[in-house]
Amino acid sequence: MADAASKTPKQILEEVLGTATAKLFWTKNYQDAFPLSFDDFDIDAILPAMLYMFRRGFRRGAGQFGKVFGESAGDGKHAIVTMRNVALKLGVRADVEGFEGAVGGNLLADLLLAFSLQNRKHAPGRDEPLIRAFPSHYMASWIDLPISVANLRGVPEMLVALLAQQESGDALDPKMKGRTRFSITHDYAANDLLRVFSAGMRTSDDPQRLQEDFDESSLIGVDQLLTVRIAHEMKEAPRRMTEARAQGSGIPNRRPLAEKAADDFSEDLRIFLRAYGQAIPRQSFLPMLETAFCAGLSNVLLSTAEMLYVWREDGRLPQRREQQETALFVDCSDGGDYALRRASEQSTDECMRRLRAIPAILSMLRILDERAVYRVKSQPLPPHMPSAAARINLLGDLLHGRMMKESERTDENIDEWAQKLGEQLRDAGQHEDVVDLLNARQKPAAERLGTAIAMLMGEKSVWDTVQVIDSAWGIRIPHGMARSRRVHADQTAPRSRTRVVRSIVFSDAFLDFAVHRHLFKTVDKQRPLSFVRFLAILRERYGFYVDQAPPGQSISGELLQKNCALLESRLRDLGLLVGVNDAESMKFLRPRFMARTA
Repeated sequence: MADAASKTPKQILEEVLGTATAKLFWTKNYQDAFPLSFDDFDIDAILPAMLYMFRRGFRRGAGQFGKVFGESAGDGKHAIVTMRNVALKLGVRADVEGFEGAVGGNLLADLLLAFSLQNRKHAPGRDEPLIRAFPSHYMASWIDLPISVANLRGVPEMLVALLAQQESGDALDPKMKGRTRFSITHDYAANDLLRVFSAGMRTSDDPQRLQEDFDESSLIGVDQLLTVRIAHEMKEAPRRMTEARAQGSGIPNRRPLAEKAADDFSEDLRIFLRAYGQAIPRQSFLPMLETAFCAGLSNVLLSTAEMLYVWREDGRLPQRREQQETALFVDCSDGGDYALRRASEQSTDECMRRLRAIPAILSMLRILDERAVYRVKSQPLPPHMPSAAARINLLGDLLHGRMMKESERTDENIDEWAQKLGEQLRDAGQHEDVVDLLNARQKPAAERLGTAIAMLMGEKSVWDTVQVIDSAWGIRIPHGMARSRRVHADQTAPRSRTRVVRSIVFSDAFLDFAVHRHLFKTVDKQRPLSFVRFLAILRERYGFYVDQAPPGQSISGELLQKNCALLESRLRDLGLLVGVNDAESMKFLRPRFMARTA
């Protein structure tokens, strides 16, 4: 008994299921549903990795940045690179003039900090470790920051597959063109994202050639030129990720379940890049583009979560026309009004509460998927890629008894696992609540075992799910979609007991992006856009509620009117709204930048 009591839940699960099967279930991820890893990531670091993948067709491996600019970290593997190191190297180049001496070197380091590279935790100074390259130019894709592309949790790969829309195959293939202008290509102009960032680049017939030519006569800004010079110092682009790595170097052709949100995101980027990529100054354009990624990616992830809530109930994913965004109330005061902030926090609290169910749902899917390989003999299993919707629907049929004999045998097999796990936990004197759940036979066995494993994994699996959404919202960047703060968890609890609450906000960069994008109906067709219609687009396309309360939430009409007036005032201040008179129907949005759609 003492030995049993000393075992961890994972060790007990391994005894019941076997090490290999337990390892398969004891994880946070199920990439058929969410094609990324559940963990924290920096949304403002994904674009250089995407540029690399779109150009070359594989995942980025280690490059020369640390070797050329770094100092040994003492572990023999990594090098520490600081802004001062980079400035010293660039300052002696013949094509970087005017930065001689200590003062000149400091000025160059400050320019790099402003335009090209970012310190860890956004820290100021010239001696902090560098963690990110700003995507001011395509050549930022040569800078292997973060050190490992795996630190981006598979997000660039998912977005490249989402945008490329290759119809078949398990990996993206440059020879197979998708349905959009985001294919992997040797021609920068053939990909809308590469086209915007590739000023001065000469096209090569071989996208896998590591040395690329830059036209020195090109007129580009100092921010782009500094990035080009850093790349020139490294001589060549990073090589592909080593094939020996777990997932190889190929880009998985795995698209999200939320087709509607994914297509909306793709359309937003295509129209915005084509219309304004060459028209808006780069220092304004980049924050607008990054906030577009925040809105689109968070919408894809939360829409997928909404689909899984439906699947849990009846085993079928909603069709495209039935897919819904998560309804979130926006604080248009940006935290300045207490009542509006609290209303938004209540809305996001409900979103976070519902997300707590995701680890258990993913655990159920992993269990059913593993069993389906052995139990479903009446038909071939649908493929995992590009979309796993058909496969997940089949797992739902298996769960809800719609496959007759296969469902019955699968439920009996999983129930046996559940009973053995319950007995082992009871003998060890652990997790009585999990034991009770495992014995509650009125529920399907896969639901009981999946929920039990998620509970045994603990709160970290829930926290990691929340971290993904926080990262997608860009909660740590100034132009992100959300703000957070700590509050007391309970009025009667000790002061040390706090929790994080979040509110959805509209940064100036998001308002700029949303207005300019939706002044176009299609890539080449502009339209008049009223303020009232703009509010409807925010609700219907992104799930952002301003002048109405989200379903299930009660907000006074007076507070909604105040929120709407605050948004109107901010749009006026940004030069994005003009009103002929006070009538709502006579208030129209207008651009600050003239579009170039050629």
